[in-house]
Amino acid sequence: MLEIVLWLVVVALFLIGLAGVLIPFLPGIALIYAGILIYGLATDFAAISKTAVLLLGVVAFLTWLAQYYAGSITATMSGGRRYSVLGALGGALLGVFLFPPVGLVVGAFTGAVLGALYEGRDTKAALTIGLTATLGVLGAVMLQFVIGISMIIAFFLALLL
Repeated sequence: MLEIVLWLVVVALFLIGLAGVLIPFLPGIALIYAGILIYGLATDFAAISKTAVLLLGVVAFLTWLAQYYAGSITATMSGGRRYSVLGALGGALLGVFLFPPVGLVVGAFTGAVLGALYEGRDTKAALTIGLTATLGVLGAVMLQFVIGISMIIAFFLALLL
């Protein structure tokens, strides 16, 4: 009976985690990792090694970081400077909390554009920087989804091997 409850919790965390990757207000990758960690702890790491759980934790953390820095990195790649980059990062973080679920994207765009305008860029350059910041954030969301599915597959493969 407890094993069924464990599996229900793990699968629920996986499903909510995958949804959370697409809905920025939910900590998607963290929920997927929580499912893996809970299973490991509940089974005393008999079916999945501590090393596998630790490596998946590192992947989860790096993926989480990528979500927030993607807009900043791509803003830099399109010519954004300090305020564009800070605007993209700050806008993404603020947007997630003020306007979920679209706030991450809208916030990164708005922050990058405002930062570029503050730097003295013309409107066209500022919009280009904002667009590339937005594409970076969307790319990070897609990457998180793929990594989330990969983490779940790796979990099941670790159980089978």
